[in-house]
Amino acid sequence: MYELGLADSLGKTTLALTTNADTLPADIRQKRAFLYTKEELDSPAARDGFENRLRAEILRMEGGRPDQMLIAREEKHVWVAKAGDRLILTEGFWNYATAVISVAHDLRTEGALVRAKYLKDLLSSANNMMNPQAPWETSCGKLLADWGEYSSYHRQHVESVIDGDKRKCVDNCLANLERDQRWSDKATLDLVSVDYRALCEKAKDYIALFNQVDKDHVNAVSLPADKRTPFYMEMDLLEQSVRNLEHAASMLVENLILNVSAIAGARAGGH
Repeated sequence: MYELGLADSLGKTTLALTTNADTLPADIRQKRAFLYTKEELDSPAARDGFENRLRAEILRMEGGRPDQMLIAREEKHVWVAKAGDRLILTEGFWNYATAVISVAHDLRTEGALVRAKYLKDLLSSANNMMNPQAPWETSCGKLLADWGEYSSYHRQHVESVIDGDKRKCVDNCLANLERDQRWSDKATLDLVSVDYRALCEKAKDYIALFNQVDKDHVNAVSLPADKRTPFYMEMDLLEQSVRNLEHAASMLVENLILNVSAIAGARAGGH
């Protein structure tokens, strides 16, 4: 402890390693401490994980980038390493992960808002349209007004997420990963991008249904009430497509970390 105190008094960056933080003096404990378990030293594989985690902590203290750490270790084909409960990512993958999670978050948020604020009322109006006794104002008239509001919101906000700059950013990041030599294993690239591609398909389905309903809703109000059932079914499918979009966005975020962890574990075992 004397050496640690001396280094600290000289303004040197220090890191205390311990299995129990309570054994450290209070002034040291309040600074930077690295906790580990004895089990992390029991086997070569466990020690590798301990060393990776320790390197990551030192790198973070020095303000270095994870990408530099991987290059320094000359792991040319390792673009992500598992270090304890942390994932050390290359800059290219970090850019992709940040961009794709942002898009997924925006789509999930927009989907929930669309269902709660617009589609709930639209489904109710579409259902009323099938009742021949319902006044035009509370069925057809209301549906036309509600659709106008929804359509305006969709074009200003939802479409900008599905086909906007953030989506283009994800596509560019993915293209950069495909050009990265460390991504020579196509199966690995597919694993971390499969949920993004699934999300894109759900977004495509939603857009197709929106455009179909947008085309059909004016004609539907001119039909007899007993002929409006197909339109109501279209509205129901549109609402379900939004749910599917939200679910795909949630699964993307959950699976991205799980898949990266699996790849990291497999690659760590191979070195």
